[in-house]
Amino acid sequence: MTGAIVGLAALLVSVLALFRGGGGGSAGGRLVRAGRGGIAVGGDITGSALGKNSKVTGPPTTPRTTSAPAREGDDVRAGRDGIATGGDVTDSALGEGSER
Repeated sequence: MTGAIVGLAALLVSVLALFRGGGGGSAGGRLVRAGRGGIAVGGDITGSALGKNSKVTGPPTTPRTTSAPAREGDDVRAGRDGIATGGDVTDSALGEGSER
């Protein structure tokens, strides 16, 4: 259940990043896409568990206050059942059955 909630949260973050980045395409910005069962995030991932049956077992992680700026035109794409991020991944569990 936790993995599903985290997956939905990651989807929300990627959608927000897509719209905040200008929608991609020829006008610039970042395009964030995920194939069937995939997770794509346009920015950083901190203290998360992404993947089927993954879970966070420790205390919450404090997010960083700075992030590397997105380069114009960068795309983030996760293939089928893949995980991709446009930023840094710190203190996270990635993949089926993983724990953080």
